[in-house]
Amino acid sequence: MANTVNMSWEEFLQEAEEFKNISDRLGDSWTLCKKGDDACNTYLVYEQKILSTVDLKPTSDPFEESKYCTEDITAASGPNNDLLKTEYHVIYSLPYQVPVLYFRLYRSDGSLVSIEDAWRIFRGYGGNASTTLSPHQRTNDDMLNIMTQLEHPVLRKPYYALHPCRTAELLANTGRSRNRILTFISLMGPYVQLTLRNEYGMEYAE
Repeated sequence: MANTVNMSWEEFLQEAEEFKNISDRLGDSWTLCKKGDDACNTYLVYEQKILSTVDLKPTSDPFEESKYCTEDITAASGPNNDLLKTEYHVIYSLPYQVPVLYFRLYRSDGSLVSIEDAWRIFRGYGGNASTTLSPHQRTNDDMLNIMTQLEHPVLRKPYYALHPCRTAELLANTGRSRNRILTFISLMGPYVQLTLRNEYGMEYAE
């Protein structure tokens, strides 16, 4: 049986707060969002704009809008319709006892990008995990094994997410980590164009 690394909710919250403090020191824009007083209702949020590398198909919103602890996502992001505003949430999964990366992509008019187009956009990117295929060899079926649509466990709205089923094993394979959320984002973020600056790792350099 493969080795795994699991986190308790208390450990996730502590390391999320440490990660947020690092972001603040580096002048980055990660935020810590809390919804109510229940356990597991605090998560990290990050937003950035990415350039679409594919022709997006005309589509209606794949799911309805939600409210979250960031600025209004429908705010104008510039006249270029290929510039997508991407919203990432790092959330604790109680069933898997690991962090999970949820996200949404929005066009400049505020409409949501479909999961099929998200697969096409991110198919050329990848991190260090879950598949032996090179990015350009991946098909939509391969992307389905990495990315899916799930209900956001806090907002109770549909979001896209990276499958958490192998996260505990992946974290174990990286060796001892002083901040497993930082390690998790470094491993899984590149699949969806989310990368951390090198200075994050330097915070824990001996």
